[in-house]
Amino acid sequence: MLSTLDFGVEIELLVSPHPNAQPAFTKTLAANGWNSRVEGQIRPGLSTDVMELQRLQGRNRKAIRAAVAAALSARGIATHETSGRAQDFRFWTVVDEVSVGELPGYWRLELVSRVLSADENWQEELGRLFATLKESCKIRVTNDCSMHIHVSPGPGLPTFDDSQIRAICKAICYFDDAITRVMPADRKETTWAKSNVLPEHPVKHDTDWAKRGQSVNPKIKRYYSQVSTQGFGPLWKLFDNITWRGAHACMSYTDGDRARYLSWNFENLVKQCGTLEFRRPPAVDSAEKAGHWIAFTLGFISRAVSADWVAVESKKRGGEVADLRAHVVQGLRTFPSNCSDAFILGKAVEDTSKPIRLSAEELLRMENLKKHKAKTASPFAEKASSRPSTPTGSASNSPAVGRSNFGGWGRR
Repeated sequence: MLSTLDFGVEIELLVSPHPNAQPAFTKTLAANGWNSRVEGQIRPGLSTDVMELQRLQGRNRKAIRAAVAAALSARGIATHETSGRAQDFRFWTVVDEVSVGELPGYWRLELVSRVLSADENWQEELGRLFATLKESCKIRVTNDCSMHIHVSPGPGLPTFDDSQIRAICKAICYFDDAITRVMPADRKETTWAKSNVLPEHPVKHDTDWAKRGQSVNPKIKRYYSQVSTQGFGPLWKLFDNITWRGAHACMSYTDGDRARYLSWNFENLVKQCGTLEFRRPPAVDSAEKAGHWIAFTLGFISRAVSADWVAVESKKRGGEVADLRAHVVQGLRTFPSNCSDAFILGKAVEDTSKPIRLSAEELLRMENLKKHKAKTASPFAEKASSRPSTPTGSASNSPAVGRSNFGGWGRR
């Protein structure tokens, strides 16, 4: 059982300064060259020099990130703005996010948290963050926006051990369908957070789809497809033989360039960051919505490592939405009440809307964005990797000595 979990969040948003924004906010915008006549979106047929417009857009994006960072810092949430890597795990960071398309008057940004802990009052901090942001900005979210949650064990442990990873893999497979069912339409089959166990749907008229090798690990695909006749037993045996080092290869897509774009991203387990990332949550525009998905993730992981997975290995279908809800509620009992208070039972229900599937043109745009992002890690992973290394035990089922210690830094 996990006594606590450390975590971090990435929240993608579109923001537009209020005409009556706080004076300090407006002053910071002006000091950074803000031009209210420049829009974030280039309109068709625009006669203005495109390169000059892009320069002005970049300046506006930086100005609004600087103003947001200054406003949060003034409210006791230490925050940096950066156009590059988010490097200090002790601070929140406001960064650019190129995958988010802008709307007239609205500017993209991503809020990257400091390292937080389940047993601290993270809910109050999140509430203060959104309240401060809304004092000076209007917030919009689109299907381009989302929220990601990175999780790692608590104090003194750099990442999950073998037994915990095996249990988490089982939980992910057992509840894969239920998790998809509680997601809104734009997150059910999103190309940015695909199922770890089901192959992606082909896209009509997309002749390159087959070439991209977008299929799950063949063994996972085979065993998962046999659940309806053989139960989960064969899949559980596969997981019982993996180590924390092998989990990424086991639970990821076969083409490495896109291995991170899964519902549950294991890529960082074998890197200095040491986190498991839940990428499926939708965009959020309030502390309540963000808190719900944080609590969902914490409860899911906590219960996964303590559940009796032998008890369900003979079942021939995965857990229902009601089972998923009970699973999360049970897991949250490990943590202080603020975690369970954040979980909104009314949101942990099936969303019956049909999945939004991308056209070939939209998919091509997404693929180009992925190529652009291929050489960069997630902002929180970069931040968590900045911490000093801390030696850990050398037991065979423990992560290697000298890894960056994610757990134990959450309270700083």
